[in-house]
Amino acid sequence: MSLAEARTMAPTPAKKGPLCSIEALIRRIPEAEAAALRAMLDDRNTWVNGQDIVRELQKQLGFRTTNQTLNRHRRGECGCESR
Repeated sequence: MSLAEARTMAPTPAKKGPLCSIEALIRRIPEAEAAALRAMLDDRNTWVNGQDIVRELQKQLGFRTTNQTLNRHRRGECGCESR
């Protein structure tokens, strides 16, 4: 398979399993905060990028994660059962 062909293929769905750290956080914060975070993660046209979300999670909630982890959840490529 060429790189061009590989680029057009959909990613292989991750095997679903235990909650990833992002979904675990969403489930333990207050519902209003969880709804706002879900909206940011689901909105592909938002001006808020992954790194901005990571920074705010650290600042507002003391929750440490990486941009890679957050974006993997955002794309539905984590093993999280919720996506």
